[in-house]
Amino acid sequence: MSELFAAVFGALIGGGFALAGARIQARGAHAQADAARDAAKHQAATAHMQWVRSKKSNASAAFLALTLEVQNQAFHMHCRYRDPAFPPSALQRWSNRKTESEDSRALHGTFMALRDTLAVVELYGPSEVADNARELERACVTLSMTAEGWVRAPGLPPFDWNADVTAVQQARERFAEAARPHLNDSTIAP
Repeated sequence: MSELFAAVFGALIGGGFALAGARIQARGAHAQADAARDAAKHQAATAHMQWVRSKKSNASAAFLALTLEVQNQAFHMHCRYRDPAFPPSALQRWSNRKTESEDSRALHGTFMALRDTLAVVELYGPSEVADNARELERACVTLSMTAEGWVRAPGLPPFDWNADVTAVQQARERFAEAARPHLNDSTIAP
């Protein structure tokens, strides 16, 4: 009987150690799985932050570039149609009508791209940057509307080109100043 008791007791002790070993191994595997999950979360969060930073940076740079393009197109229209040093001949006035509509379409296309980019800037925020972007967009609209109106209605008195250009440049500087600190920030703010 003592041999049976010793065998049962040995089996219980061996089973207990096996069970304890299995629990320790399970805890280790669980801890390893938690660490892997945490590492994957961290990697995904880092990748997302880099993506947001990239979106903010790209949108801000594209927005500034498009405002420069609007300014250049408005200046081109001003020089082409209203430069007093080069009054157009009748033939030039006739060909200018076609070019004027092409220039107007190009300016419209630039504004559509500007507004699309403005939407991205507004989406990724923060509101201080979006507010400055809207102010810059309004300054560009004023400049282009003045230039287009002056081209289409030659009887209008000359406008103060420098005041409109200065307004765009000052709005561009305020936008860049507001955006610069947030380009490395990966948060999306309202």
